[in-house]
Amino acid sequence: EYNAAFFDRGPKFLHYEPRQLFVGNIEYDHADLYPDIESIEDAFRKVIALVPPDGAVVINADDKRVVDVARHARSEGDRHARSNGDRHARSEDAGDARATVVRVSLADPGADFSARDVAFHEQGTDFTLLEAGLPTARLSSPLLGLHNVRNALGAIALVRGAGLSASEIAAGLPRFAGVRRRLEVKGEKNGILVVDDFAHHPTAVSSTLEAARARFPARRIWALFEPRSNTAGRKMFEDEYAEAFAAADALVLAPVYHARRLAEDARLDRDALVRRFHASGKPAFAPEAIAEIPEILRREARPGDVLLLMSSGAFGGLPETLLESL
Repeated sequence: EYNAAFFDRGPKFLHYEPRQLFVGNIEYDHADLYPDIESIEDAFRKVIALVPPDGAVVINADDKRVVDVARHARSEGDRHARSNGDRHARSEDAGDARATVVRVSLADPGADFSARDVAFHEQGTDFTLLEAGLPTARLSSPLLGLHNVRNALGAIALVRGAGLSASEIAAGLPRFAGVRRRLEVKGEKNGILVVDDFAHHPTAVSSTLEAARARFPARRIWALFEPRSNTAGRKMFEDEYAEAFAAADALVLAPVYHARRLAEDARLDRDALVRRFHASGKPAFAPEAIAEIPEILRREARPGDVLLLMSSGAFGGLPETLLESL
């Protein structure tokens, strides 16, 4: 839902004209573009409405916003199509035609696609695929975390609609090893592992820490977080960040990247987050500069630790610096 270009501040996905679409979750983000959650919901209603009647909209049925937006997208789509002369515009007497909605769920085994007997291990995830409540295949993925199981269900629903068999999916899913900056191991120095991730929204931070715990179950996990995006540095998510960071064993909060753009009362209070984390008896730090972090970790980290860096940017080159300095 991010903007298409500096000269087109509207959501880029409205240019795609998708025939199949998976909507995984809808949350508030990109505060530089959207004033509130309602404006983000409006963008998703418009993209769902672009899917033609012979297409498919796969939705995460566990996300209430996604369900509500999909339910109300048709009337929005008719108005959007007619006002823009869209080639998908429908006549008045064909107004009930719309794309098929396919539900994926981790909570409802009777959804169109679901999963049960999910098992995490250091090599990835195994789960049983259910289609309309019936088991069709035991699948394996090298990725970890429930969010990746849900993503897999969305992809499976799309390719099943395109004609792939369960056996073809079972052969293909293990071959997708993920993308860069999603629990990407950068290296290990003196028994300390450096892992890089793009997580910056509280939900992503929580999911990433959950996946890291499954991948490194016996190791102490440090959460190193840079509030870099226009949303991450805002106070509105302070409680959510506190809950997400609680899953870590130690915490380092880098300075807010866009601090000068935010009034003090609208800025994430790093000291407050450190106090809340430290109250549980775990180490926490809020240095004044990224350059101070290597010294903190040289002093505090020990062999066996995992340093999980999370930022929507380069984190000041910290992954590489740590591997040189530990």
